[in-house]
Amino acid sequence: INFFKMQPSPSQEIIERVFQIIADLKSRKEISGLSQLCVENGFNLRRYAGLKTKTENLSKKDYKNIEVEFIYVLSKKYNASLNWIFHGIGSMYKKLPKS
Repeated sequence: INFFKMQPSPSQEIIERVFQIIADLKSRKEISGLSQLCVENGFNLRRYAGLKTKTENLSKKDYKNIEVEFIYVLSKKYNASLNWIFHGIGSMYKKLPKS
């Protein structure tokens, strides 16, 4: 048994955490869903819907991973923690500095 093949790849783990954030934003009514997030920020909905449901042909290079810009929008616009997205460490959202 090859232990490493049984573990999800870092990319898969990041993708799962990104969709956890999207689900959380939707549950808190900050967005209506993936569709709104993609349309408002100029992302290919088919790509992200395919990543979420794993129905898109993920062997295509274009659909294999999340774009850096997508993660940037989650961090900048919705205050998602990059440490949590990339490493699963800490809180899902950044703490805002006190004004």
